[in-house]
Amino acid sequence: MEKESSGMILVSVIVPVYNAGKYLPACLDSIINQHLQEIEIIVVDDGSTDDSGQIADRYAAKDSRIRVVHQENAHLSAARNAGMQVAKGEYIAFIDSDDWIESDMFSSMYEVALREEADVVISGVTVEFTKENRVHLDKIGEEYTERDQMNFYSLFVQLSELCLFNYACNKLYRTRILKDRMLIFEIEAPFEDISFNLQVLKEIGTVSIVPGAYYHYIRRGEITILSSYRAGFLEAHKQKEEVLQSFFYHFEVDKALSDDYLKRMKVSDYCIYLHSLYWQNANLSRKERLRILHVEFFSSSKLKNIVRETAIEDIYQKMFRNLLLYASPWFAEFFYSCLFFFRYRMEFLYRRFRMLIIH
Repeated sequence: MEKESSGMILVSVIVPVYNAGKYLPACLDSIINQHLQEIEIIVVDDGSTDDSGQIADRYAAKDSRIRVVHQENAHLSAARNAGMQVAKGEYIAFIDSDDWIESDMFSSMYEVALREEADVVISGVTVEFTKENRVHLDKIGEEYTERDQMNFYSLFVQLSELCLFNYACNKLYRTRILKDRMLIFEIEAPFEDISFNLQVLKEIGTVSIVPGAYYHYIRRGEITILSSYRAGFLEAHKQKEEVLQSFFYHFEVDKALSDDYLKRMKVSDYCIYLHSLYWQNANLSRKERLRILHVEFFSSSKLKNIVRETAIEDIYQKMFRNLLLYASPWFAEFFYSCLFFFRYRMEFLYRRFRMLIIH
């Protein structure tokens, strides 16, 4: 039976989709069955080549709250922006098409938004590692609302440490502020969320954080934005760095603190970029990897100095640091080729290795 919209839209839910046909039904079902029914669901089919577009159209035919936007492939940021252009709700939410949400997510978050007159509401996240049969909760202990902009930098640090800031999908954003300030996703993956949230935090007055981990972020071990090679990664890193510098300047953050943050970020991002050279979708030859290792890593005295001065956060960064400072591009190429052969050809042992690191 076709569902009818009541006319009042409290939350516009934007779902960008690209070739996620096997996961999209579960995602849309979790949104349709929200306790808060006064929503619109804007599915942006970003040039999918699988059946994602047809699935979205079938759902739209059964539920008048669903609208489907079909466009040529323009990537995640553009898909989200296309959804924002047509959103009519009081708040906007973003849900990734291969994830799902609990039925009380929007009712719980909207209730807090209404009570606290919050411009942004942030929830916890349930991270599901399906291949490791493991669940991790990123959340706070109790509800909290911050109204003093002078404390927003501290809030940013706290939420970053809890792994709650970088997501866009665990938040409600007041639509009027996004549209009045013309806030859009300007940087491509994998830094689009943090850059967007930094811009938003400069423009709002009230942030509420709730303890519920309603959003289920599914890590399936497949090739995703977070585990895929992107030729423009370092350019996106540079753009994110500029957004952060503007953010630190806006909130008058002590230079020593901001410099330390930027250095730690650079080490983390470059470590991720180096790993991405060996991910399954990279399709780079050994010659191409050696060139990138030489030009972007081993020839950069600035990067080496930053790595030398910065505290190492995990075993992957420790390996990265030792290879960069004490080895050569050729040895690094050999080491990471072996490591990722182990990663993809002996996955069971790799998973055991990861579990040992975690524990």
